[in-house]
Amino acid sequence: MFYHRNGETCVRETAELESVGGHLDEVYDTLTGRVFGGCLRLEGEEKTGALEAVGTRFVLRAAALSLQPVELENWKVRAVRLAKEAVTAQAAMERTRRWWNAFWERSYVFVQGDAPVKPEYEDYLVKLRKEVVEADGSSSQVTRAYVHTRYLFACCETGEFCIPFNGALFNLMPGASQHYDVNKLTETLTAFPEGEPDAVFNPDERPWGHCNLWQNLRLPYYSMLARGDMEGMHTLSGTSSGSGRSTGAGRRRTLAAKGSSATS
Repeated sequence: MFYHRNGETCVRETAELESVGGHLDEVYDTLTGRVFGGCLRLEGEEKTGALEAVGTRFVLRAAALSLQPVELENWKVRAVRLAKEAVTAQAAMERTRRWWNAFWERSYVFVQGDAPVKPEYEDYLVKLRKEVVEADGSSSQVTRAYVHTRYLFACCETGEFCIPFNGALFNLMPGASQHYDVNKLTETLTAFPEGEPDAVFNPDERPWGHCNLWQNLRLPYYSMLARGDMEGMHTLSGTSSGSGRSTGAGRRRTLAAKGSSATS
């Protein structure tokens, strides 16, 4: 079992920065006290230790759980239960196959006749890739870009929170061994990453990670209904309802007005 429990977070500091420090009870706080982690279970021919097995075939099961608010002992009980109730690897693969098959059959667009476009990139980026990826099935650059983008959205649009506009789930680590800074953001975003990710510099670091700016968040959601991907809209509604309480506090503080607002 492995887990982490958040202590004090940036929520209070951010609220004070936005002049709503006196309304912390209304601020949409999804971080403080959150417990996340999981359980690992090893099934092999012969167990020799907690996570050791001898043999030519074994199965390692991982069950992840993130909850807030929750007492730590209660989280442990629920994590163990989740691991025990997990289906077999074969059943999970079949369920995943059916989900993706239904996803691609639900909505699709194939473009023909568009002129080939050679992607622009720096040559050194090719050397960074860990494996060769070849896309086939269509010579249309528009079709390939649409399918690729829809796949990226599908991987992260049905969770508890909205799609992060600053990298989604597929983010890059900051460059030049520098943390993100608003005064040198361009350099950090475009510079070459130095070394492998570690606890200090890794892809989990993001600028503007504490807020959902609608001017950026809107882009994947505007076309979601047209694509037939309604599941993600439920996540958007839930997040908007929570963040609306925070912006409502800000409006009362700065404008003496009721309601909520969003950057557009």
